[in-house]
Amino acid sequence: PRRARSGLFQLSNDWTLLVDVPSGRVQVPAAIAITIQRPDILLYSTTLRRVIFGELTSPWEDRVSEAHSLKQAKYEGLLEQAALNRWSPELFTIEVGSRGYVAPSLRAFLCALDLPLAQCRSTIARCSAVALRCSYIIYLSRDVPEWTQGGNTMDTPSGVVA
Repeated sequence: PRRARSGLFQLSNDWTLLVDVPSGRVQVPAAIAITIQRPDILLYSTTLRRVIFGELTSPWEDRVSEAHSLKQAKYEGLLEQAALNRWSPELFTIEVGSRGYVAPSLRAFLCALDLPLAQCRSTIARCSAVALRCSYIIYLSRDVPEWTQGGNTMDTPSGVVA
């Protein structure tokens, strides 16, 4: 028997998702906080007055804990300001190591979103593979003097064969 879903998205139907990508930069709504900070992921419900900030970093594996602490400290003021504005803020710092290690923080984030376990597992596996592939492309490109913008993240710079 399948269990009834009782997760985050079942609580309200007005969730807004913003993701900081070059084509559409995230700006925290003024009702939440006045800030120039741009978290990688912003998910909020006006009805619930709940906001989730997600910040991704891809450190060397032996710096995962340090990277986590640095990101927590970086967004402490934003969390305080959102709380002062009567929002319930939550920060997820997500670490995916440059050699494919996925810290437990990604699983915690996906679980907080109440995604099905199979989807969590496949997302974690894909994140690991992308991090590893990107690091490999950077390694292969170590002698390429200039990268061009545009294209798919998984494309290699001109002159590099992956």
